[in-house]
Amino acid sequence: MLHILVQLIAIANFGYAIYWDLFILDVPETFAGKWKYLTFWNLWIQLIYFSISLLNNIFGSHSVTKESTSSLQSIRDFMFATVAFPIGQFVGIIFWTLFNIDRELVFPKALDAFFPNYINHMMHTTVIPVQLLELILLYHMYPTKKSGIATTFAFCLIYLTWTMIIAHYGGIWVYPIFEVLEPVPRVGFMLICSMFGGLLYLIGEFLNGVVWSKHNKIGKEELETQSARVKGKKPQKAE
Repeated sequence: MLHILVQLIAIANFGYAIYWDLFILDVPETFAGKWKYLTFWNLWIQLIYFSISLLNNIFGSHSVTKESTSSLQSIRDFMFATVAFPIGQFVGIIFWTLFNIDRELVFPKALDAFFPNYINHMMHTTVIPVQLLELILLYHMYPTKKSGIATTFAFCLIYLTWTMIIAHYGGIWVYPIFEVLEPVPRVGFMLICSMFGGLLYLIGEFLNGVVWSKHNKIGKEELETQSARVKGKKPQKAE
């Protein structure tokens, strides 16, 4: 039941953060509004993910093999592996790293007048522990490494391309760090961020494998048993 409590807390956290950002925050909007910020994208990703995960607890499955997996679990697991976990960790890690190096690069001090400290943590901090708890409390079946990393990497490139579109048509850089960097270092920084997203995918896959190694073994044994039955052979007893 602990995982359900974590999901409810996460839904309330990200849902309220979105509500606050849309209806309470009172700052002049610029080109693309809230949707130019990765943090806002991530809030919606997390809200949707934890809502699907909660629904899966009620209507879906908790299978260790793809053959007996519900549609809800398949969506949950793929979303967790490719965007919810890596992008969530990315937002928290990159934000607080840059914030502690030079906060003017990512969250200028002038914004403190508009963002209460608790809202800042709801947007940039809570995602780290709730996603780690989700990984620890629920087993997730990861896609193939090729498709998983490709999806995460593609998401990062799509968002970074979006920031360049905003810069071109809106005349503003979403984050001050993009403005202070020269064109070549800026592109390099964007590529490093995309690769870091792919690395976080691998870290999530590794941690999932370590925490749920027993389930991975059970899943392999079930697949071997099913394969043997299809071929009309007696399944061998697992050692």
